[in-house]
This record gives sequence, C-alpha cells and structure tokens, in this order.
Amino acid sequence: MEDFAAQSLLSTTDKLGYVLFKLKPIFSNLLVSVIIVLIGLIIGKIVGRVIEKILQEIELNESINKLIKIDLPLENFIGKTVQYIIFFIGIAFALDVLGLANIIGYIFSAIILLIILGSFLVSSKDFLPNIISGIKIYRKKLFAIGETIKVDSCEGKVVSFNLFETIIKTTSGDIIHIPNSFITQKIFVKRILRK
Repeated sequence: MEDFAAQSLLSTTDKLGYVLFKLKPIFSNLLVSVIIVLIGLIIGKIVGRVIEKILQEIELNESINKLIKIDLPLENFIGKTVQYIIFFIGIAFALDVLGLANIIGYIFSAIILLIILGSFLVSSKDFLPNIISGIKIYRKKLFAIGETIKVDSCEGKVVSFNLFETIIKTTSGDIIHIPNSFITQKIFVKRILRK
C-alpha cells in the first residue's frame, strides 16, 4: 500500500513537473514580449519627441506656412507618426517572440486591405458617377464645346469637357467647373443661338 501511495505521489509530482517544464518557455516568452513592447513604447516616445524638437528647431511649420500659405502642424504629426511606427515595430517583435507573428500579420494585412477598400469606395462615391455621367453626356451629345448651356443657376459657354467635369465660362468671364454628375441630375438647358 505504501508503494502505491508513493508511486501515485511520484506520478503526480512528475505530472506537475512536466506541466511546469512545458509552461516555463511560454512564461519566459511572454515576459520577453512584454519587455520588448515596453522598450518599443519608451524608445518610440523618446525618438518621437526628439524628432519633433528637431523639426521645431528648423521651424518646419513656419516654412511650410510661408511656402503654401496653409497652417499645417507637421512637426507634431511627423513626431507622432515616428513614435507609433516604432511602437508597432516593437509589437511586431513581441508577437514574433510569442510565435504569433504570422497569424497577427494576416489579421493586420486583412485590416489594411479593408481600410484600402473602404477608402477606395468612399473616394469613388463622386468619381464613378462623374465618369458615368461624362459617358452619358458624350454619347447623347448633349452639348459641344463653344455652345452656351445653363445648369441650375450657372450659365456660360462650354470651354472644356472631359469624363469628370465640364468647364464653362460665364459672360462676366468667370470659369466654373461643374461635375458631370451634377449636370445630369439638375435641370439642364442648352441655348440655341438663332440667326
């Protein structure tokens, strides 16, 4: 009976030792990953601030403002961008240590593709209707260059026409760019000059 109890105790201790032996690399990899993420966060913050200070020293915002007359906070934007890039590199290294880099890489790739696809769909909201309307205007020969047209409250002579927009010149000399989808959706009048 003592032999059975000792054998049972030994097998339980062996099982516990085996489990701890298997868990040890997981915990050490987890600890290393957390340290890598923290180091990436710290280095990212430091490098981001240093770059922001360097850009402030060379007065990037003021130079851009003088050049294009638009107030853009590029110093802060570039500093934060560098900070986040370094942080994400740290996360990528940490995931590699855990052996999750491939899985997470696929997930990030899918997210990036969805963002690109969403951006394309949002940007094509005006793009595709203008092209379709441009083709419709061209095929039906609604007007030609040099003719006078009126769209909504804009009236003038057609100066140029392409798939995206129609450019007219008003009698006062103003140049107006009208999206083709606007022309096909609004009341359109073609002026015919009679002799």
